[in-house]
Amino acid sequence: MTIKATIWDFSGVILQPRVADPHAFIASELGVPAEEIRKYFDGVRNFNMDIGEESEQDFYMRMIKELGLPKDDKKIFDDYLFDLFEVNRELIDFIAWSKPKIKPALCSNFSASLRPLIRDKYKIENLFDAIVVSSEVKMLKPQAEIYQLTLQQLGVMPQEALFIDDQEKNIEGAEAVGLRGIVYKNAAQTLPQIINIINFQT
Repeated sequence: MTIKATIWDFSGVILQPRVADPHAFIASELGVPAEEIRKYFDGVRNFNMDIGEESEQDFYMRMIKELGLPKDDKKIFDDYLFDLFEVNRELIDFIAWSKPKIKPALCSNFSASLRPLIRDKYKIENLFDAIVVSSEVKMLKPQAEIYQLTLQQLGVMPQEALFIDDQEKNIEGAEAVGLRGIVYKNAAQTLPQIINIINFQT
């Protein structure tokens, strides 16, 4: 079946670090082990933020409190966190190039800060035909319903969409719904795969 849409993850795919290890950088600024920071950003401790039940600012304050740090350390997150990341321009250019033929969407487990980020900081909001954010819809990947909602907003069938994410579990969730999935490693690896699939199908 012809591929009519690409569905992209945000963090770890569209959003890429500007430094080798952003969590280690933040940890060094706070004076705590990097593993302690990773527990919050890569584990279950950010669940409430991603599901929309905790604000990003409250998440930072909870982290600082639980780590036994001074409240003033919150400014480290305000000053540095998103300065440590940037959008992957190679992917953005590809999405813009393919958009006349292939509908692009974002489907992301992310806090309520995603839309302001893509609208005001990165200015890519209008690039996507559908944007589904976990904190807004109260669903998380790899739940089937979040993929189904994205497909509904795009107006395509599961077999007509290609899903790109850096997490295996999210790819597995998408494939269980009927989408075709690609595990993102880097642009050099992923873009030829996408192009081959689109060219094969069209």
